Amino acid sequence: MSYGNTILSAAAFGFLFAIYCMAGEMDYQDAKLEEQHTCAMVRDGIWPAEQAANINCAEQVQVAINEQQR
Repeated sequence: MSYGNTILSAAAFGFLFAIYCMAGEMDYQDAKLEEQHTCAMVRDGIWPAEQAANINCAEQVQVAINEQQR
């Protein structure tokens, strides 16, 4: 295997790893937003309390927001 192929393979692996990490972070942020929405709906009385049975709604959730969404 030549030096160029080794570098290309490492770059491809790094690119795939970065995409995998970004997808994981996006999934985590989506879960936090869903949790925050569920707590708000239960707190406002729109949904029954059983909907948030496995969620700690007393804890404030920090969610990353894009600059464009502000």
